[in-house]
Amino acid sequence: MMMNEDNVASLAKEATILMDNEADLMCASQRFMQPLPPQTKYPPHPKWIGEKHWPLNASNSKELVMGFRLDRMVTPAAALQTPGGLGVSLSMGEFKKLLDPELVERIKDFLKGNDPATTVRLSDSALLKCINMPNQGNIVKIEKNQSGLDTFISLGDVTIQKLFSLSEVLTFDAMRFEDGQCSMAKCVVNMLRGIRDMIPPECQLVEPSQTMQFVKQAGLEALKARERGEPESVALWGIREDLLFRNFETVNLMVFDLSREPL
Repeated sequence: MMMNEDNVASLAKEATILMDNEADLMCASQRFMQPLPPQTKYPPHPKWIGEKHWPLNASNSKELVMGFRLDRMVTPAAALQTPGGLGVSLSMGEFKKLLDPELVERIKDFLKGNDPATTVRLSDSALLKCINMPNQGNIVKIEKNQSGLDTFISLGDVTIQKLFSLSEVLTFDAMRFEDGQCSMAKCVVNMLRGIRDMIPPECQLVEPSQTMQFVKQAGLEALKARERGEPESVALWGIREDLLFRNFETVNLMVFDLSREPL
């Protein structure tokens, strides 16, 4: 199929916009991508937007979280963790490999005592280990090196079986988050740019506290627009609430870093 000049121009314009969005998002996210200080014991908790939570046992001691990581350039990810946030954060590729039907069956056989202990590599930095613990029985342990730190979570029979019972829904949601990454990144970048544009040109930014008033102003304006019932504001309120209120400090740092770069 031949493409006319209008189609070529439209695709080129779209590609340019995507590159600009990625460049601004990378600039705004740079501090979160830096190596952690040597004395750090645990990686920072992920900064989620648009996420979903699934409890994995009756005591709610383990949960699955899936959504976009604001501190990782709005990348879709999944985390197996305690309610306090301790655990492992997995890329969507690692998470989908964990839910691979063949691996699921191998793990189920291990938990039944039909297969020996084994180790499976989910990625270069993530391992899944099927382990027999003398006092706990068979467990599944997922280990991952995150930002230079070793993290892990152990899942017992009930917890891993609950996870696998949701595999069809989780696989669908994983694809949905992956498909929505570009539009979510665009939404975040547009909001960051909008706040940056509130800052007077003569303002010399030295520290993040200087941009707080503008992030607060954006939050108040979003709240007022929602209360007025403006269709776009109502439709986007969930994301704006995540960004401007729940992740206020993170967004403020992103605005500060973006605003210090030349336009």
